[in-house]
Amino acid sequence: MILVTRCEYPQMARELPTADAVQAPFRNLDFNRVHTRQVARLAVSLFDQTRRLHGMDDSERLILWHAGLLHDVGQGVDYAAHHKHSMALILDCQELDLDPATQRMVACVARYHRRARPKKRHEVYGDLSEQQREAVKDLAALLRIADGLDRGQVGRVEEIRVARLSADDMLLRVYSPQPPNVEIAAGRKKSSLFERVFGLSVLIEYGGKAL
Repeated sequence: MILVTRCEYPQMARELPTADAVQAPFRNLDFNRVHTRQVARLAVSLFDQTRRLHGMDDSERLILWHAGLLHDVGQGVDYAAHHKHSMALILDCQELDLDPATQRMVACVARYHRRARPKKRHEVYGDLSEQQREAVKDLAALLRIADGLDRGQVGRVEEIRVARLSADDMLLRVYSPQPPNVEIAAGRKKSSLFERVFGLSVLIEYGGKAL
């Protein structure tokens, strides 16, 4: 059994750009910045605590951070297909401090935070290399759980901890002043891509108040 704690890889985590800097090019769009910042924070925390599982490095961590902060910018265009609008807006943005390949991956991860799983026949995603496509799938799997854990979009979950990471499952504990039942249920519902990609069952439970 592999046990991973939330502090296992602090030395590997490079400093990320501020949320203000990443979201600045989309300042005129109407989307929930409290929610997107919470999702980005939870997604990166989950990334850090599961490095032994996914094997990705800080370049993918940067992609996940941007995708978390920008996954809902498309709501400023239309809610129904906002994941696709988010992808288009990110691809068209000239102000993000990213190289073109990284920006395409950010756009794809943001697009796959909901609805359909990544498929090779999909526009943009299908043009990525096999290695890039695998990274997008892995990152989208993490982002979906983080998005579910802020289902109420008010930042109820203060902290998440991977309490167990074994060959069979991942036990994730969430910490909040009160049991965030809606968020726990949504996190479980949105864990299907993670289970498919990594071959592990996802268990989510309330861990009490954050220390």
